[in-house]
Amino acid sequence: MSRYYFIGSSLAPLSLDSEPEISSSEFISMLDMNLTEWDKEKLRVLRLENDLMNLKALLLGEPLSPHGNFDEGELEDILLAKEELPDFVIEFLNEYDSKEDRIKYFSKLMSDFYRVFSSRYLGFLHKYFSFERKLRLSLVALRSKYAKLSLEKQLQFEEPTDPFVAFLLAQKDSENLELDSEFTGLKEIFNENIENPLRLQKAILEYRMHFIEEVAVEHPFSIDEILGYYIRLLIVENWQKLNAEEGKNQLDQLVRE
Repeated sequence: MSRYYFIGSSLAPLSLDSEPEISSSEFISMLDMNLTEWDKEKLRVLRLENDLMNLKALLLGEPLSPHGNFDEGELEDILLAKEELPDFVIEFLNEYDSKEDRIKYFSKLMSDFYRVFSSRYLGFLHKYFSFERKLRLSLVALRSKYAKLSLEKQLQFEEPTDPFVAFLLAQKDSENLELDSEFTGLKEIFNENIENPLRLQKAILEYRMHFIEEVAVEHPFSIDEILGYYIRLLIVENWQKLNAEEGKNQLDQLVRE
């Protein structure tokens, strides 16, 4: 594993309550100049998450995030040619060929993304994608119970035999929901802040940042630490741009997908 002592020693602390000392675009430029090709590929995989979210934004006619691998023109070409994306994305585009269906079933695409890449990689990427998948499933389950929605319908694109999914589905008729021990504290965060979407959004982001930092620093000066820092940097940047109404919209999106 390559060691990046110069980058690692320059990573300033990050907090949701203050502007970061370096922008994500500046950080990407630094990484482009210093990472090995293998580690750049890991960064591209990480940024693919934003590419997929940008596909949905493109379909909805909404502004795109600048944090993906492709710009708007490149994504439009990709949608037409159905190239340069993983097989499961191409399969999704082929199965759902109308804009309406792609929007309607987009949660299936994101479910496939986390499932595929959590199994394809070891180390930080495996832990991160696995965590994100389980976090989102847990939030969907919590929201479903709170809003009295069908948990089976909300998890319809998940594999029911998956132990984590099966654990949640087993509680579909229960009045209360218990979460996996890995997510101790998430239910309390949800219940304490559900009436204040912006505060809940911030609490969930802090929860994510804490996990990512703990995993990333297990290997100082490694690509794991750098990838973890990049994710946390994006979280801080995005939070700094939110106002109260945008925070509410972000929360609704997070717990739906």
